[in-house]
Amino acid sequence: MQLNILTTVEQIKELIVYLEDKTYVAFDTETTGLTKRHEIIGMSVAADENTAYYIILSAWDVATASLVRTPGITN
Repeated sequence: MQLNILTTVEQIKELIVYLEDKTYVAFDTETTGLTKRHEIIGMSVAADENTAYYIILSAWDVATASLVRTPGITN
């Protein structure tokens, strides 16, 4: 299995391109605990058996975070 750890805007854009033609996508989050007070620290994504992506949220900067903003919604 190939694990890709994403920490840059370019890597996130590559993930988006990879996912565009996929029929099924698995998504999971990693947190610091199990209550609503805990934080999400990472996300994993897979769309086939041999490739997985892990996004380390602490590595994000302003440019990377802007990729997940929804138009019309203020973060």
